[in-house]
Amino acid sequence: MAKKDISDILNDWDFDPEVLNVRRIEGEDGEDKIQLRLDLGLLQMEAADRPDGKHPHGFDNYLEFLQSEQRVVEGAGLKEQFELTPEDLRDLQQESIQYYHRYLCLAELGDHESVIRDTAHNLEALEFVEEFAPDEENAWAFMQYYPYVKMMHTQAKVQLALEHEAYSNALKDIDASIQDIKDINQRWGVQESREATKEIRMLEEWRETVMEKKPLSKSEKLKADLEEAIQLERYEDAARIRDKLAEIHNQE
Repeated sequence: MAKKDISDILNDWDFDPEVLNVRRIEGEDGEDKIQLRLDLGLLQMEAADRPDGKHPHGFDNYLEFLQSEQRVVEGAGLKEQFELTPEDLRDLQQESIQYYHRYLCLAELGDHESVIRDTAHNLEALEFVEEFAPDEENAWAFMQYYPYVKMMHTQAKVQLALEHEAYSNALKDIDASIQDIKDINQRWGVQESREATKEIRMLEEWRETVMEKKPLSKSEKLKADLEEAIQLERYEDAARIRDKLAEIHNQE
């Protein structure tokens, strides 16, 4: 009988309830795996493709299969419109949860590119359900998570941008996501409240962080110098700074 007891693995990796216990390992097939230590065991996921390694109906994931089915219906010119069944919604939800578990682990590991990939999958799934769910109740069962997934997607993009000192790109991503979440809340009639806008507040905090890290442009530095010169009544210096600002303005 094959040995299936994982006690040795668990004994070598203590569970810490205060942190997310995650690591990347190489599997017996030579491919990377993501492992999440739980209090009573271990969750192992593929690092790429669908987390459980399956290929539903020969596709990379169940979302791709449903999108293919939708294109077939539309391409055939059938009178009936494509509509997701309860079974479709169930299987798509289960798949999205798999991606959710993995992108949380990847975020902890600092793999921002893979977080962007997995959150993009779930955002695409939510938008697909919003368009093809049989009714608003089923659509909202998915769309209520849109702000959170969008926030995680944006944070990963911002982290990656900061690593490359692309501060302007980070700010653009944050502002676009804030507006996107506001549009979603408005479309679904979500009343503004501290709970409903918590993702927006977190993104706004990220914006402040980026602004603190972003180096001042030449124009911004001169404006700061001008303000200091005026406060210290160094009016000749202030006049020279104004001239430099005017030169920059004329060159723009």
